[in-house]
Amino acid sequence: MIVELIRSALNKKFEEPEFEDCFLVDVEKHGERKYQVFMDRDKGIDFKTCRTISRYLEAFLDSDDRVNSNYILEVSSPGIDRGLTVERQYPRNIGRKLKLKLKNGRALEGKLTEFDGHKITLEAVKGKKQILNEVTLDDVLESKVIVSFK
Repeated sequence: MIVELIRSALNKKFEEPEFEDCFLVDVEKHGERKYQVFMDRDKGIDFKTCRTISRYLEAFLDSDDRVNSNYILEVSSPGIDRGLTVERQYPRNIGRKLKLKLKNGRALEGKLTEFDGHKITLEAVKGKKQILNEVTLDDVLESKVIVSFK
């Protein structure tokens, strides 16, 4: 129930001009009382936005008689290691290297060069040959950014 309340409250909050470029990535429940909210912004999320949303959600949940006030709420960005799960995450990652696991069992790796809302284009180099792989978002089982410290 609380997960649905959080989703509903955020959908409403994200309609406000100050937060219209924000989007929900996931809400996870851990145990009986811990909730983690992962959100992002089209141009990147910052601590101030997470804090504002956290305070908004706490006030919202505390005002609902159905919610036991003995809960733990964490609001943060999804982090680079969680992978891309929402369509709106792809444009921000153009230029980064991705590893895709496809539903057909194949795996692809390469630099994300294009995303049109439906199709992902990855550029890979094999020897001296440049290869472009195009897959639809529907074909992707998992998508992760490959972190490089070069």
